[in-house]
Amino acid sequence: MSARPVLRKHSYSHHPELKVDENVFSSRFAKGCAMSNCRGNCCGLGVDMDLAERERILEHTELVQSLMDESQERNPANWFGEQTADPDYPSGRAIATTVHNGGCVFLNEKKLCVLQIAEAHTPPGVKYLKPFFCRAFPMCIDNGALVVDECPDETRCCAPVGKGALTIFDICAFELEYVLGAAGVDELRQLASEPTESSS
Repeated sequence: MSARPVLRKHSYSHHPELKVDENVFSSRFAKGCAMSNCRGNCCGLGVDMDLAERERILEHTELVQSLMDESQERNPANWFGEQTADPDYPSGRAIATTVHNGGCVFLNEKKLCVLQIAEAHTPPGVKYLKPFFCRAFPMCIDNGALVVDECPDETRCCAPVGKGALTIFDICAFELEYVLGAAGVDELRQLASEPTESSS
């Protein structure tokens, strides 16, 4: 695939035509690799989110604080860092979470995300507090293209290996459907089945 193929049937409306990076098709993963093996190392430098996601978190400050353990920073003034321009986010701007105790400020001492824990306690109509790209990882949108990100050396969850037995469809079924929707995943599978120029 010399030119990046394009997905048109997907749920990521911010980029109506979503390009697909070659590494989505070429990445292979070790047998036994699963996202359930994640140890939270991908959150070590903090995470980026859209400004609207930050506001949704701040609207539930008391809930989030109540679920934090003693190791965590409870002051919401210290939860977020600088904003940056980024066209891959709906608002056109991203904001990073701060790093506390060697990881994202929302990671507790067990390396669990308190935003995800809080989702079980939100009122009806509030589906997600955990940011889009956190839930989608290792799937990522970069410069309008779907790509596979990774935690180096984390071959138990998302780092590719040379000739692994598993594909991205095997280890990221939830993440792909979350980002693309069922129709988008079907279209992606169709693209993956098409011969490359070198094999045609």
